[in-house]
Amino acid sequence: MKIQKIVMTAALLGLSAPALAHGASSTGGFWQGILHPLTGLDHLVAVICLGAWLSTLSRRVALKSVLAVVALFFTSIVLAGTIDGAQLKLVEVSVLASVVVIGVLMFARTQLGALTPIVAAVLFVVHGLAHSTEVVGGLYSFAGGASLSVAGLALVSYFFAKSVAFFCTKWA
Repeated sequence: MKIQKIVMTAALLGLSAPALAHGASSTGGFWQGILHPLTGLDHLVAVICLGAWLSTLSRRVALKSVLAVVALFFTSIVLAGTIDGAQLKLVEVSVLASVVVIGVLMFARTQLGALTPIVAAVLFVVHGLAHSTEVVGGLYSFAGGASLSVAGLALVSYFFAKSVAFFCTKWA
């Protein structure tokens, strides 16, 4: 258990930097959407922490949470992007705060029961809203690609964290 926390903390500290991934215009499109969560540090850290947090919960709750995150993430990108001039005030601070909250939930192994999918999805709304300030054209395909990438990364980090926990308990 202790080694798992040390490994996760070291990995996250190695990735830490200012979360200034939004604000610059980028062309939309499916492949840009796929790449952004994998190259945007705020998304990468948030989704990895999400998967690790969900790995401490039941498989059913984890799957519902990933689906809720993807649905609300997609919806927030599309809605904010279609409302002319929609911009979230203090977007970077909001995104950073959501990353910190997800990290705290992960390290505290917070059990929220049936509220978990809702809390997880709401924390990702600001990430989706942030894209209203940067995606130019191809909004739906960008949202689809980004949502698919978030789902894949969350599931990979979920199974990785489950594997680490399994091997740590087996060999500890």
